[in-house]
Amino acid sequence: MNGRTKAKAILTLAAAILYLLWIMDLIPDFIPVAGYLDDIAVISTAAYSFITGRERFRRRDDADDSPWGEGGS
Repeated sequence: MNGRTKAKAILTLAAAILYLLWIMDLIPDFIPVAGYLDDIAVISTAAYSFITGRERFRRRDDADDSPWGEGGS
């Protein structure tokens, strides 16, 4: 991660990790299969959001008219 990673993507990932560490899940982990499905859903959604957010920023950063790119002022 660099300093230009969107705060929303970082916060989403941090919230997902905190959810996994929190004792009170939406569906408790002691329930077979279903207990872990909510954890998998949260992590996969957060990872998808993080990856797409970074890719969107990278595409914008690579544009010729970007103020952060080499072609910018």
